[in-house]
Amino acid sequence: MFYPEVAFPITTGTLAVFLRTELASWSSLTIAPKRPASMPKRFLSIRDDGGTQRGAQMVNRYGVNVWADSAVDAEKIARDAMTALRRLPGTGPFKSSTNFFGPTEIEDDPAFTFGGVPMSHFYFSFAAVVKGS
Repeated sequence: MFYPEVAFPITTGTLAVFLRTELASWSSLTIAPKRPASMPKRFLSIRDDGGTQRGAQMVNRYGVNVWADSAVDAEKIARDAMTALRRLPGTGPFKSSTNFFGPTEIEDDPAFTFGGVPMSHFYFSFAAVVKGS
């Protein structure tokens, strides 16, 4: 099948801005595409796993990691982020968001710590259709 030459935007920044707004009620939550050298109290990272081009659209897969100083907070932040991302369509280049999987608790070895306390880690993934130009 022939696909036209289409440019697709880098989307992790758009997702970070969207989630910062949607999750503003979570105090001390840092959201960024990559994990910092020292972990904050609560942290959410977004990974673009790429996808499949379908004409002028790309079906991208994303992985979202959440760490917090308590398992309850980490899971709640992950679930709140999943709920927010269901409202993503219409934001920037995003046409849809679907196929959510998780959240699942991840055992980090060694565990990341905040203030000497091991952090809890949850992960989920989803797909989104991204419009190219």
